Amino acid sequence: MAAIDSLITTVLIPAAVAVCTTLLVEYFAKPWLEARKERILEAHRARREAAAVGRRIYFDLGRLEDPVPEDMPEPNRTTLVNEVKAKRESILADSRELERMLPRIGGVNALTLLIAARVIGTVQGTALSDASDAKVAEVRGAVGPLFDLLELGWWRPGWWRAYFRVCEALGIEPRLGARLVEFQQASKPPKR
Repeated sequence: MAAIDSLITTVLIPAAVAVCTTLLVEYFAKPWLEARKERILEAHRARREAAAVGRRIYFDLGRLEDPVPEDMPEPNRTTLVNEVKAKRESILADSRELERMLPRIGGVNALTLLIAARVIGTVQGTALSDASDAKVAEVRGAVGPLFDLLELGWWRPGWWRAYFRVCEALGIEPRLGARLVEFQQASKPPKR
């Protein structure tokens, strides 16, 4: 009888506990962990897609910085003017696509989304108008660091450098508290 009690306490009880623990983890924790992994992967995928769109915007803005010479022969000048118009349309389409992507980018704080929306609005305004080369260069200077903001967490030093570079390029006062309050007030639903 003692041998059976010893067998139960040393082999069967730990085996039963191991089986129960495995089943609990398999049926309760694993699906939650898989769903979390998928959310994280989707957020990273969205960030990569946003960065690719941002690079297109950045390089298209660089093309807008080049002036169209007045003394250029007419057929070449017309071709160049048409290319610039096509780049403006491309920038506008890409900025609208980026605007649609922003809500999908996970793990980004409210201040980053506020700055990103402002940069996208500035890019769209630049694409719609015949902005000067200096204005296009300013906007281009804000687009580059924007994607550091989107890719990095706010606790990383690179995020802060990018934040101040974007604010400087757009002429925004980099007051964090005021920006967060402004964003929170703008995102609240109206009171009834």
